[in-house]
Amino acid sequence: MLNLPPQPGMTGSLLLVLGALVGIVISLRAPRGVRERLGPEAATPTVWLLSVALGVTLGGLPFTTWRVVEDIRATGPISALHARYVGAETKLIDGELAGLTTHLRDG
Repeated sequence: MLNLPPQPGMTGSLLLVLGALVGIVISLRAPRGVRERLGPEAATPTVWLLSVALGVTLGGLPFTTWRVVEDIRATGPISALHARYVGAETKLIDGELAGLTTHLRDG
């Protein structure tokens, strides 16, 4: 996203490491519960695939939640006119043209 830091920073990095550890623990402990829910005839690769998917999803949740909140906090105060200008610039269109057409349309 434009105007947002491309790197996670210290807080984001810590949340990524914590999430990775949580994801590994969940992935290693989940197969028993997954097999109980799927039944004893469930194929072992299926059980492991679902366990790893659960671990990755829950492990990524803290970072993802933090990042969404930070992105909203950073972009929330941007005015509609500025957002249109920046949006045009990201598409390699002169932002002044976007502002001008908006002004002509609204004015």
